[in-house]
Amino acid sequence: MRLLLTAFLLALPILATAQSGVSYDAALELGDSEYPALTTQYFGAQFEDEVPFGPYRYTQAIDADGDDGPYGAGTAFDGCSPFENTDEVAGTVALISRGGCAFITKAENAAKAGAIAYIVYNKARGGYDELCIMGGDCDPSICSVPGVFITERSYLSMMANEAARSPITITASFVSSTAAEEWTTAGTYRLNSVYPNPVATTAQVGFTLPTAEDARVEVFDLLGRRVATLTDGLRAAGEHSVTLDAAGLPSGVYVVRLATPSTTLTERATVAR
Repeated sequence: MRLLLTAFLLALPILATAQSGVSYDAALELGDSEYPALTTQYFGAQFEDEVPFGPYRYTQAIDADGDDGPYGAGTAFDGCSPFENTDEVAGTVALISRGGCAFITKAENAAKAGAIAYIVYNKARGGYDELCIMGGDCDPSICSVPGVFITERSYLSMMANEAARSPITITASFVSSTAAEEWTTAGTYRLNSVYPNPVATTAQVGFTLPTAEDARVEVFDLLGRRVATLTDGLRAAGEHSVTLDAAGLPSGVYVVRLATPSTTLTERATVAR
């Protein structure tokens, strides 16, 4: 199935807020309808600020298997495994379902399939009006195509809209770092800086979840070896704090990672004695 849309630049520096409480920094225009969107301005490749991208058509990405991934049940459209329809996706914008794996995995598979960009729609968790910041830690050479996130309401409207046969143009309008900080804390994922940092004995690691879900907080050294797991299991929506015990860790720099079914966030911690 191949559908098409048009995205337009929102003119205001601080943009309207979706019902989830998260501001958006781009929008998709389809016929007479306009839909809020969030760009991946925090990892991987980026849309150039205020520069139109397109027009291009978009294509529903179909996974080669759709098997369960490390974060839960997969689907045929979640982009968690190599795409089966690469011949259709190549040169278009890949349309991918939320859930099943980290956003950086979806971005990498879209790039490998030859997509020129990708759209993730919020379908896996029933977030009808929820926008989600697509976080992660991925080199732009690997996550080499930019993407946007849209709500389930937008996706369902797009599927039913005959005007979707128009070509798409995506133009981003990035918010300032101060504004980004404000909407990062409002109803979405957040991994706080380790405190205190540097760490001598113990430190606190705070994180926020917008909904109840599995969350894993781990610590890695700079060789990529996991040296500690601070929590791993179902957590309620809201703010949480776990303790990093550095007593057995050599002095040096470490990476603290929060991983959920929908996102991956990282912070650095330095152990010094």
